[in-house]
Amino acid sequence: MKKLLFTIFMLCCTVSMCCELNCKDEQQDIYFYYEEGELSNKNSRSVKEIEATYNNSCLTINFNVSLGQTDIIIESEYGNIAYNSSINVTEHEVLFIPIGNLPSGTYYITIICDGGSAEGEFRIER
Repeated sequence: MKKLLFTIFMLCCTVSMCCELNCKDEQQDIYFYYEEGELSNKNSRSVKEIEATYNNSCLTINFNVSLGQTDIIIESEYGNIAYNSSINVTEHEVLFIPIGNLPSGTYYITIICDGGSAEGEFRIER
């Protein structure tokens, strides 16, 4: 049992590290549009609460504020859900989402929490 758990742990670490390494080349920024609040407990909109970059293999989202329970949805321009997850976002959280299997096209990211929502978009060129 310990050997199986160790193998699963190592596999998860390897996948995470590979995605992190792949995300470092030719990244492009994703700009978010905020709705229904600032997604922040801070009083300034000049603070970047959410920063995201992507390349053809990985999407990286940096949360610079604690949001609590947060839904993250990525959908294609045709409305197909490519990713849907609910996570507890803490300050300085970094989320890596593999997107290497997605076909070319425009994709929309929606981030929803109790404090409001943010939307961004990116285009994959293969």
